[in-house]
Amino acid sequence: MKRIPSSVQIMAHTITIRVVNKSEWKYEGEWGWWDPSKLEILLCRQPRTQLRHSLWHEVVHAALDLMGEYKLSRDEGFVDRFGGLLAQIMDTAEI
Repeated sequence: MKRIPSSVQIMAHTITIRVVNKSEWKYEGEWGWWDPSKLEILLCRQPRTQLRHSLWHEVVHAALDLMGEYKLSRDEGFVDRFGGLLAQIMDTAEI
């Protein structure tokens, strides 16, 4: 997947995805943000490869939270490695 989707489905939930300009970004020190109360992933505009990695990182947070795996979702090292693997899988997938 080379483009950022506007939404994804996780466990019958629609997760909205928005890319936000740096000038409007309010999560200092973060490149992405998963908001479970709004079922929304926000991504700070950045170079494409980093943007896709940030997307999959936040998707992992969302999936784990929706599975009830809150402790694992807070393990940033695990989430980042898993998100990086998903980014690689999706970027290299052939149809």
